[in-house]
Amino acid sequence: MSAQSRSNNTDNQSLLLSRSRGRRSNGEGTVYPRSDGRWAAALYVDGKLRYFYGKMKSAILCLLRQGTRASL
Repeated sequence: MSAQSRSNNTDNQSLLLSRSRGRRSNGEGTVYPRSDGRWAAALYVDGKLRYFYGKMKSAILCLLRQGTRASL
């Protein structure tokens, strides 16, 4: 991995984490840290509660966005 791509990757992650939104609106799901150090997200899709798990918050936010798009 080159220094330029590492720099871009770090910039993208900091952008995701710097967008502090506070509360989520209805239907946007929830994101929370688990006691084992992983992150979890929960989202209702077609009337069923779906859970997403991952090591990093940014990965979970990406999965949550994909799940939100799938429910539309």
